[in-house]
Amino acid sequence: MGLCMLLLMLLTALPESFSKVSDFDWKVDVDFPGNDVQQIYSPDVYHCQLACTQHHSCRFFTFIRPDWDKDDRQFYCYLKNTASGYPSVVNNLKGVTSGFPLNRKEYTAHTCLSAQHKDVEFTGTDYRNMAVSSSNECQELCTSDPHCKFFSYFPEKFSDAEKRKKCFLKYSWTVPTPPTVGMKSEVWSGFSQSLVSKETSEEACKEQIYPHSDYFDSDFEQLLAASPQHCQFLCTLHPRCTHFSYLTFKHQTSNTWYHMRCFLKHKPDISSDELIKKMESYCGLPTRNCEHSNVWATTQYADVDFPGFDNHFVLLDDHNACQQQCTADPDCQFYTYVYSSFSDPVYRRRCYLKQVMTLPRPVKVVSNQSVISGFSLKSCKS
Repeated sequence: MGLCMLLLMLLTALPESFSKVSDFDWKVDVDFPGNDVQQIYSPDVYHCQLACTQHHSCRFFTFIRPDWDKDDRQFYCYLKNTASGYPSVVNNLKGVTSGFPLNRKEYTAHTCLSAQHKDVEFTGTDYRNMAVSSSNECQELCTSDPHCKFFSYFPEKFSDAEKRKKCFLKYSWTVPTPPTVGMKSEVWSGFSQSLVSKETSEEACKEQIYPHSDYFDSDFEQLLAASPQHCQFLCTLHPRCTHFSYLTFKHQTSNTWYHMRCFLKHKPDISSDELIKKMESYCGLPTRNCEHSNVWATTQYADVDFPGFDNHFVLLDDHNACQQQCTADPDCQFYTYVYSSFSDPVYRRRCYLKQVMTLPRPVKVVSNQSVISGFSLKSCKS
């Protein structure tokens, strides 16, 4: 079939808006080349489609299937965007599948990822492993564990004897966290109040945040956070995190500002004796099994910018109205408001409503014979 005819058929089959696209109208062995906005790993085309649905600017995607044999890009999911919302080029290409996002108003009904993927491993982000007898038992273990987002199971016939019949539970961030945080005058940023936990506990958490202090070494992950309390919240969520440091200093050698850097650390026998003095730094312990503080979410941050990841913007009179607008918008997770005194008049009074993906995503997906991987079934049960 000629390229022009293929493109004509594709565009003819598309409805007038994305909200009416057939959920699983996948184009097998069809490539939408170029126009990439992000590349992630996905175990199958459905996961890639969910990622496109959640991404703030994705309008179509191309997934490289495991039968792709031209290079080592199997399991790559390319999220794409054009001004028109349609691919600018369409090619025939073996080993790929392309498509469009789900109905964005209904996608939460499609987040159950029940499939188990044979000969596929989700590498990294392990926090616990146990001996089990089957992949089904491994998936049940992952589902019952409050921290587990996905797993990899190594059966009895696996080549590495140390991993045989073991279930590796893995963690993925599913809370919305701004990927970029910067300092900018005359802007305010914050979070949707819908993120504030409604859970209660008989025991209130002790803050356990120490100013002008730091824990040395033991880092396993670095994130950006809006405040020490936000960093503590992230540490509390992660099953490996035993303590954290939050730094806002300028590195003398590289001349780089480490604004709002949250370092998650792991050392089970950590003690207060290991604290060291450091100006403009905070450190502390997670708050588990008690009522968490919502200070990180309720605070509005002056002269702090969350750049990018805009769904859209509206014109409002102040940052309080912007926070209310974000909270009322089910797609808004955090926001940045530009004051009327901002230096560039084009951006004044803009309230930018922002969103990131919260879909559980493996750091990397690879082919590995006999290994079986999959996701927690918590969302399926709910």
